Amino acid sequence: MTMHVPGSDQRTDLRVVHNEDAGQAPEHALGLLENARRVADATVAEAKDEAERLLAAARERAAQLQREAREQGQKLRADAERESAQARHEAFGEAERLVADAKAQISSLEGSVAHLREERDKAVASTRVMRDRLSAALEAHTSDGDGHQQGDGPYEGQHHQG
Repeated sequence: MTMHVPGSDQRTDLRVVHNEDAGQAPEHALGLLENARRVADATVAEAKDEAERLLAAARERAAQLQREAREQGQKLRADAERESAQARHEAFGEAERLVADAKAQISSLEGSVAHLREERDKAVASTRVMRDRLSAALEAHTSDGDGHQQGDGPYEGQHHQG
């Protein structure tokens, strides 16, 4: 049986030793064992090299994944901060608009209150004047009935007929 040693150009013969030449059998067996040891050593060395190469590749891939995860995390955080800032800005703008609307309504109400106070004051003054005239007219009317002369009253030249 001929066997190829991975990673080398040498071929190693593994043969079953028959008891044909009993004098050289131990030497031949030792040669075969030496060849088997070399094949095993070469296989182990090749396997170690392959394992180290795979381990290095795995470490590099893990480091790359960590970098990508860190970058993605930073990007997501920046996006979240930007969206949060935008929401705060919009909320602040809305609050400013509400405050401006409330101030405008307060100003309008203050103007209405001032106008209503003026109207009330005018109404009160007009009511007083009318009350005074009515009181004077009643006095004049009751005075006419008590023997007072007509025409003596707040409305001179006017006569009350009763």
